[in-house]
Amino acid sequence: MVRQSFEVMLGRSMEYELLLPQNYDPSVPRPWLISVSGVEQTHVNYFSRRLQLDDWVIAVPLRPQHAPLLFEGCGQEGDGIWHMSEFCRHLLGQYKVEGGSFLFVGVSNGGNAVVRFATLWPKLCRGIVAVTAALHGPPESLRRLQGIPIDMYVGTNDECGFYQPMLDLEENLRRAFQTPPALLTVFEG
Repeated sequence: MVRQSFEVMLGRSMEYELLLPQNYDPSVPRPWLISVSGVEQTHVNYFSRRLQLDDWVIAVPLRPQHAPLLFEGCGQEGDGIWHMSEFCRHLLGQYKVEGGSFLFVGVSNGGNAVVRFATLWPKLCRGIVAVTAALHGPPESLRRLQGIPIDMYVGTNDECGFYQPMLDLEENLRRAFQTPPALLTVFEG
């Protein structure tokens, strides 16, 4: 892992971790996966560490101290989801990102962040994997996810209460005629 940082706004930096594939050549465009941790979003979780793929670059944004959680807000300067947008803008400016879009993966609050981000900046998303999330918002925001593959995972006894919200999200995506259809996997227990 390689820790990096950039100035996200005057006087404030944002750190992130890169998990680079073997034989990484920065001059060659690669597919990128952005993995957003849950809880406080200030760490690289074990889930992210297990994602290492032979050809993909994995980037894990770390929420700056005193910044809102990365799923909060509507994209205005300084709010949480704006930090995600600036992070993507930074990656696109500094690295060769294949196709100019990312696969987003998030767990818990990270799942909320990646789904929320995709409703605001769908052109930056090549796919979403949400492991326990609870996106609440107007149905028209879900229509912006058209064309984005979405995989979702939750357990029936999720300790954070994400089970029913994930069922609701899948139903709302179905009502919005999501294509390709969102896939929800439910684990018993």
